[in-house]
Amino acid sequence: MLRRKKEQESALGYECMDEIFDSPEDVLIVADRLSLNIEYISTGGNALLGIQNADTEGCVFTLLDRVGVSQEILEAMRLGSEPFESECCLTNLRTGQAVWCKCRWRLAFLFDSSEEKLIFHVLDYSKERALLDKTRQELLEANRSNDAKSRFLSTVSHDIRAPLNAIIGLADLAIEHKEDGEKVQGYIHKIFRSSNYLLSLLNDVLDMSRIESERMSLDYESFQMSTLLESVT
Repeated sequence: MLRRKKEQESALGYECMDEIFDSPEDVLIVADRLSLNIEYISTGGNALLGIQNADTEGCVFTLLDRVGVSQEILEAMRLGSEPFESECCLTNLRTGQAVWCKCRWRLAFLFDSSEEKLIFHVLDYSKERALLDKTRQELLEANRSNDAKSRFLSTVSHDIRAPLNAIIGLADLAIEHKEDGEKVQGYIHKIFRSSNYLLSLLNDVLDMSRIESERMSLDYESFQMSTLLESVT
């Protein structure tokens, strides 16, 4: 415990608080409702928020403002409004590191005392926040990937439709001019070229699928550059 302005009758109560709030991820701050002087801070205050004994002198609002508690919460506490829980990005006073926390407060009478106390509770939320941010990022990347797949499929569908229409049209022409062997041979040659182009498109789609599933393998072999250039020009 960093600070106790304890009277004899409340000593046992604060000792019990030491047993309950002994986690470095859990901070309890107790202040007098009227004077606003800090009476108790659990050991987690130093571990989580870097609060030293010198930081506990004076008004509790000064300390809470220094660690980064929002003005909305501070104003609600000053006015005695309905308590609520809020996520806050607080600052460790010793290291300057940002710490995501869940903060809540309330007014209460402790240890059968007639003096009302202002109780502020801080719970470390860094791990949950980091997991939430990671999940959001993964969801964003998944949505981007799905959008890319949709655009790819739309483009491929258009590219596949063109050679298919050519094959169907040339086949109709070959049937229509079946008596003209020279024309039929020309149609069959064009059908063959369109079929090869269609096959190359489907192979590209399969390659994309293998790359995405990390099942793509590369074969190293010699080739003629002139032949490759002719195939793409």
